[in-house]
Amino acid sequence: MAAPHNKFTDEQIAYFKSNRHVRNVGRSFVYFNDEFKEQFWRMYHEGNLLPQEILLRFGVDYEMLGRKRVEGIVQNLKIKYANGVAEDKRKKRQLDA
Repeated sequence: MAAPHNKFTDEQIAYFKSNRHVRNVGRSFVYFNDEFKEQFWRMYHEGNLLPQEILLRFGVDYEMLGRKRVEGIVQNLKIKYANGVAEDKRKKRQLDA
């Protein structure tokens, strides 16, 4: 279960850092790598699995992430792939800085 105010505990951060699909994690965010995003979208788009089921296949605790973050993952990927965007905007911003 997520900590109060949607902040991750040190233990939860360590949990996410141990997952090879996590690019970066902090108190209030988890960024997944491109491989995760591509595979998540493919599985979701095929329509056979719920986001929770997909996350479990990647070894990610759905409840720890929380419903809002999971909804955010789906929405961000819908936008990314609907626009044909092949790169992560956050990654680009970090490189431009």
